[in-house]
Amino acid sequence: MLESDKSISNQVLSDKSSSQGTIKDANEKLIALLDAAVDALVIIDGKGNVELFNSAARKMFGYSQQDVFGKNIKMLMPPHLVLNMTNIYLPIWPLVNQK
Repeated sequence: MLESDKSISNQVLSDKSSSQGTIKDANEKLIALLDAAVDALVIIDGKGNVELFNSAARKMFGYSQQDVFGKNIKMLMPPHLVLNMTNIYLPIWPLVNQK
C-alpha cells in the first residue's frame, strides 16, 4: 500500500470514528431529553415491543425500564385495549410506517 493510500485510509477511519461518536452523543442526549419529559413516553417498535420507557412512564406504571424493555406493550394495557390494538392498530401499522 502506498503511503498516500495509508494516509487516506487512516483519515477515513478517523472520520468514521468521529461520526460514530457524534451519533452516539446525539442519541445519549435524545434519550436524556425523553427521560426528563414530564409526560409518560413509551416508544415501541413495529411489533409493539417496548424500546424506551421514560421516568414518567416508570412512575405511572410502576415498572422499571428493565421490566418492560423488549416486552410487548400489551403488558401495560387493560384487556379491552389489547383487543383493539390487536384487531385495529397492528394490521395498519405497516401502512402507517411506509416511507
